[in-house]
Amino acid sequence: MIDRETCMSRLAELDLLPDDTVAVLCVGSVARGWSNDTSDLNFYVVSLSPWQREGMAFKTAPLDHPVVPVHVLRVDGRTWKLKHWTVGQADQMLAKVGHDRFDGHSGQPADLVAPVLAEIEELFVERLESAVPVLGDEWLAAYRETARRSAFRDFLTERSAAAFHGHAEAAKDRMSADDTAGAVLCARQAFGFAVDAFLDSRGNHGNFTPKWRARRFMETGSESLSFEDYWAFETMHGFDSVAPESWVRRVLAAGEELLAETRGTRSGSLQPT
Repeated sequence: MIDRETCMSRLAELDLLPDDTVAVLCVGSVARGWSNDTSDLNFYVVSLSPWQREGMAFKTAPLDHPVVPVHVLRVDGRTWKLKHWTVGQADQMLAKVGHDRFDGHSGQPADLVAPVLAEIEELFVERLESAVPVLGDEWLAAYRETARRSAFRDFLTERSAAAFHGHAEAAKDRMSADDTAGAVLCARQAFGFAVDAFLDSRGNHGNFTPKWRARRFMETGSESLSFEDYWAFETMHGFDSVAPESWVRRVLAAGEELLAETRGTRSGSLQPT
């Protein structure tokens, strides 16, 4: 795990800490305990005002201040990746996922459930749930509480559920058209979205990092689907190429079961459209 004193010392030596820094947060696989010896260390540095050194790379986000400085360097033989955010940017992201805005989206057809956060914003909000504070314990705790009270979880769950229904219908259409190969591929995608919807409803997000889906499912657990059965569907164990229709029906049924379990945690906005 991260040594706070060493981390802060290195960042100060490298002149990567704004004077008004309120938090330094380790995020990603290291923070979740899923890393190995070669894994990158990812940090979010949060300050009161925008900060950027000359020549520094940056990404953009659809925020009032759109610039997110990025710094990648080698420290003690390991890659460190830093993104510099402001408190104002963090607050704006949560303002986009208020319950009033969610009520305006919920129940719309799947193709109209538009993303309210850009990928870089969504990753910021979801990663702070499992972040390890190097500095700024109180700021992180307050941000997490605000995020949990927002509709962030609902937005992601709705999106994943809508994607499941869309791909499930596509799988059925392909079956009716005697396109079994297309049906299998659509069913595989549908199942992944059903798993994501279930995990999203439990606050265990990671739609942009599917390589961690199995770990997230194992970590969360499900009453309707064991990890062994989940993994069998994920790896297509037991798939019979001579009779693919049976596998398509079973994997879609498993997805529906997961969504039924998902609905038990929410207000009923996940009905098929």
